[in-house]
Amino acid sequence: MAASRLQFTIGRFFAHITIYLAAFTTPIIDFSFILSCALISLILYLIDFKTNTVPKNSY
Repeated sequence: MAASRLQFTIGRFFAHITIYLAAFTTPIIDFSFILSCALISLILYLIDFKTNTVPKNSY
């Protein structure tokens, strides 16, 4: 439940940041920022998933 709440909080924070950036930058920079945030979160997810998996044969 805490992770869900944190995801909601971070999403709302980035929504305001991207709207603020849109007023001063071109759309390609805005989409690049959103894409880079998505790629960073993907990398963090993969690192977390890799470190928290248990091998099948260990009990």
